[in-house]
Amino acid sequence: VGRDLKDAEAQLKAMTTFPEAPEDLIVVQDLIERLEKAEQTNRAIEKTINDAHDAEGAVIAVDDKIKGHESEIARLQQQIDEKRRMIEDLKETRGAAVAKSTALKQRAAQFTDKRIDTAPIKTQISQADTTNEMVRQNQLYALQGSRCDTLVERRDEIQLRMDKIQEDIAEMFGTAKFPIEGLSVDSLGSVTYKDVPFEQCSSAEQLRVSIAMGMTMNPDFRVLLIRDGSLMDSRSMKTVADMAAAHDFQVFVEKVCEDAGECTVLIEDGEIAANSLEKAATE
Repeated sequence: VGRDLKDAEAQLKAMTTFPEAPEDLIVVQDLIERLEKAEQTNRAIEKTINDAHDAEGAVIAVDDKIKGHESEIARLQQQIDEKRRMIEDLKETRGAAVAKSTALKQRAAQFTDKRIDTAPIKTQISQADTTNEMVRQNQLYALQGSRCDTLVERRDEIQLRMDKIQEDIAEMFGTAKFPIEGLSVDSLGSVTYKDVPFEQCSSAEQLRVSIAMGMTMNPDFRVLLIRDGSLMDSRSMKTVADMAAAHDFQVFVEKVCEDAGECTVLIEDGEIAANSLEKAATE
């Protein structure tokens, strides 16, 4: 028993107590019910407050409408007063107009039998217009005939000059040496390649013709520069390389490259950043 007492006292000493805690256990269900009742009460109070606020707002809205109608009545009353003043002014104006009308009627009565017959004048005017129109048509006809004669002479003169120009062009192109076989100029002065307008040729044909023309125009310098090379595919690049090798030309192609290894001369920010030609010459 003594040992049990010591054990019990040791357990008691190790245990924690809470003086502020109530003596009985809390029933959570009771607290939940109290909370629900409190929230219902609060909602009812809040609704009453909101209803009161809405009612006050409704009163204010009615007051605003009343003020608006009163303002509208005042505005309309001002318009009515203004219209009445205008009516008075118009009555005075009418009196003056009636007096003027009466005087004019009396004066017009004096000229009732003194009107001038304008029918003969109108007939003369009508006949004059018809006659004048005939004269104008005759004058226009003579003028147009003279103009036609002048234009015929000019047409014949221009046709002779055009025929001479066409003969000269045909003679010039007949003896001209084009840089590439199949290149020519039609009667309208448009460049053709194999009888096809140059702008309708394929990109490869346009490239070959352009390079051939550049080589023919620079037989001594033997260097060409092709811009917008980024638009050229590998086949186009091979065509350039084959033509350059065949005619012993240097052809530089301007391209935008992400890999510096694709370029012979690399330019960054306007400066030469790499030059494989100088490197190859040094090695």
